Amino acid sequence: MTVTVILTMYYLERCDASDENSEDNEQGPSRKRTKPDTPDKTPTNRWRQRNEECYSRLKRKIRRNLGQPYVSDKTKKNVPGRELGPPCSCTNKCREKLQGQEINIFNEFWNLGSWELQNSYLFGCIDIVKKKRSYPKKQKHQESHRKSNAVYSINVNGETTRVCKTEFLNIHGL
Repeated sequence: MTVTVILTMYYLERCDASDENSEDNEQGPSRKRTKPDTPDKTPTNRWRQRNEECYSRLKRKIRRNLGQPYVSDKTKKNVPGRELGPPCSCTNKCREKLQGQEINIFNEFWNLGSWELQNSYLFGCIDIVKKKRSYPKKQKHQESHRKSNAVYSINVNGETTRVCKTEFLNIHGL
């Protein structure tokens, strides 16, 4: 009861003060009621605030994009983390061309952290070229479906080094 009396008195005083101020203005009296000045409060919602860092699905996605081990969402199996693959056995000796930088390349790739950045990096390393040789077939109506080749290259110490497909996949742990 006393609170309502105090609030009504406050409103009446505010209205009287605003009437006196409005009479001083040449525009005429203002009959608007204003709410009392209250300290700014943070808006309180009835619902809890999102805490996306604690979502298990988001944690799983981040760990997968970083190449770390995680537990699968559907099958609940442990998925091992990504590791550097074995060197290729081709005649080009691709691993020797890298001069011991393969661990740095692997770590830089997985530390990108997002699927989009990793894809853009990989597509920047792959060049599509036309095929160089074409051999005649025994029958004329058979044609090759292959129109182009993929060339895989890796940036090592500021130089672009060409490697085979298996080495490219093994270096990036794919």
